[in-house]
Amino acid sequence: ILSSSYYTVPELLRLDSNGNLIWHNSYQTGAYHYFVYSTGEFANGDLFFNGIAEMQMNGPYYNFIVKTNSAGTIKWNKYYYPFYYSAWGLAIPCNDGGVLSRTADESFKTDSSGNIEWAKSFTGTSFCFKPIEVNDGFVYARYGETGLSDTGFVYKTDKQGNLLWAGERFNVNYIAKISRLSNGH
Repeated sequence: ILSSSYYTVPELLRLDSNGNLIWHNSYQTGAYHYFVYSTGEFANGDLFFNGIAEMQMNGPYYNFIVKTNSAGTIKWNKYYYPFYYSAWGLAIPCNDGGVLSRTADESFKTDSSGNIEWAKSFTGTSFCFKPIEVNDGFVYARYGETGLSDTGFVYKTDKQGNLLWAGERFNVNYIAKISRLSNGH
């Protein structure tokens, strides 16, 4: 469980299956305000959370990722200023231990130590879901937003962030969910 709101520091709590507290940690990593957008767990039990950090009153704003071990102890925390645009976004843990973060129209992928492997801009994709990792890349879905485009589409990149394809636009105001199938696609 992650607890965070404006003017507070992020907190992670680990509960057992009966709802009993196992541990609870707060993370003050140098920012003035935090806006946390995603949390995730890696296959080995490590955790992460990401979002935007306001470094002082009225900016500047940095994208950030904090990675912890399964006990909530920080392994690393990194600020990414702004190689493109610091904005709300969602992130996922990747099979290689890195994190894929999508912020507005941009995506960036880190290695397991938080170093940026690649950063790409995909115009018109700011209303996307959290991407999903498939065997040979990442799949993103954009849903329409009334007054903006009212169309959705799906697109796929390889593991290096290179666009492989973008599906046809279709009229939809909302896509409920995208999921990885059991066969890895």
